Amino acid sequence: ARFRPRQYLRLIEDGCIRIVRDREDVAAFATVIPWRHPLLAAERAAIQWGPRPLHLGFVQWSHEDCTPIARAGKLMYIAEVAAAPQHPRAAHRLLPLLLNLYGEYPDCFFFSVCSERPQMNVRPALLYHRLGFRRVGCVRLPFRFVRCGPYPGRWSVVSPFQSGIWLKSPLRPAAPHP
Repeated sequence: ARFRPRQYLRLIEDGCIRIVRDREDVAAFATVIPWRHPLLAAERAAIQWGPRPLHLGFVQWSHEDCTPIARAGKLMYIAEVAAAPQHPRAAHRLLPLLLNLYGEYPDCFFFSVCSERPQMNVRPALLYHRLGFRRVGCVRLPFRFVRCGPYPGRWSVVSPFQSGIWLKSPLRPAAPHP
């Protein structure tokens, strides 16, 4: 799981988890969090947008530097998108749910990341592309610790690790400053 149970409870209380139901079952869900939400402090620190004393260069932009967008803070982070395999049409029902979010936050950029190395996660990349996102860069880490099976405290190193950064512009662009 991406978050711990208490963190999920907080996200539910804050209205950050959107659910697609099939009768009584949860068929799919999306976790969409404002970038300045306290639970994203680790992500903000890991990505370290903008200048800093020790520039490790984890973020690489494709064509444009998106640092000003991050500093402005009008960002919604799509942390998770998942559909239950026993509900074959659930992923298609996520599309209107995500599109409705753009209407709720017309002044915000939306962004997400999806794994590219060591294994490409193709479905989220296709979903983001279909929703009008564009790949603007990547986060590269020289290594990443991952849990090994059901064994508590057992970790393995995956090297190298890369996630693409996907961005969708606001429905209502910001007014130019005089």
